[in-house]
Amino acid sequence: MHRLSTVAILAFAMSATFSTPAWATTPTVGTGTFTDSSFDTFFARQAGSSGGAFFETNFAGSFTGILTGSCSAFIEDTFEPNAPLIFSGSYTCTGSVDSHPGTFVLQFVGTQILSPTIQPYVGQLVLSGTGALANVHGQGTFQGRACCGTYTVEVHFDP
Repeated sequence: MHRLSTVAILAFAMSATFSTPAWATTPTVGTGTFTDSSFDTFFARQAGSSGGAFFETNFAGSFTGILTGSCSAFIEDTFEPNAPLIFSGSYTCTGSVDSHPGTFVLQFVGTQILSPTIQPYVGQLVLSGTGALANVHGQGTFQGRACCGTYTVEVHFDP
């Protein structure tokens, strides 16, 4: 009997350790569009003698869809001849996520083929929030051309 109790306690402890927490929400998958405008490149420098360059730009943006809002944004571009453009940055937006109002942040990374013809850019994003949206989390992808594009994001609200 003592052995059965030990096995039962061990089984309970393992299930509590390795199971999904009861408070985890089921993610919601959503889509939408974004538009960027009012670009202000404030820093550019040459990258050695290869002809490459670094650019830092502030701009305004807006989102529609599961993410809705007006944003300020920052992007860093790394350009090297005969290589894909690599970029990263973040949006800070006032609006809503899945109809929950507040401030959300999107951090992103992506690439774009520039030669021999310019291709759409593609990338990944990570969603977080502050204040009323402090419990929002998500990840997704985006693609677009020039100032506009589409995104798909998986969103959940958990502490």
